[in-house]
Amino acid sequence: MKIRLRPYKPADARWLEKWVPSDIDGFWKWSAGRFQYPLSEGDLDAHYRWFECAEDGFIMLALDEKGAPCGHFTVRKIDYVSESARLGFIIVDPALRGKGVGRAMLEAAKEYAFGSLGLESLELGVFEDNLPAYRCYISAGFCEEGFEDSITFPDGSLKKIIRMTARKRKK
Repeated sequence: MKIRLRPYKPADARWLEKWVPSDIDGFWKWSAGRFQYPLSEGDLDAHYRWFECAEDGFIMLALDEKGAPCGHFTVRKIDYVSESARLGFIIVDPALRGKGVGRAMLEAAKEYAFGSLGLESLELGVFEDNLPAYRCYISAGFCEEGFEDSITFPDGSLKKIIRMTARKRKK
């Protein structure tokens, strides 16, 4: 599957509003509490306006072979000295999950980061009970590197975040 990446535009908020889970647990697994529940275009736009002003990251939309939006992620904490960055807010259109879109999108993200940006590693975090995302990240070449944090969810449960990293292959 071929995935194209392009910069996020404010009009893309409508896609995320459709894709982000409507149940609070799924919403928190995607947002880690950084957005107000339920997601609104206004909240997303306000957060991303702030994000776009930061010097260390960018927001991407993934497009399928026909140019239709199919996924989204952010790249932040870009460090050109340590040649690393962090992916976040990773999501795929629910209608396309389980069809290789997530893996293809992450492969495109790695290609861009390792090629165009000249980075050596990409990291991300996934909640320990988010097995579909965890499996997707493993299939895209990310490896577990331990736990990084825990977050208390609205139901009072404490969930650990697994840190995962993909490294540029040496030639």
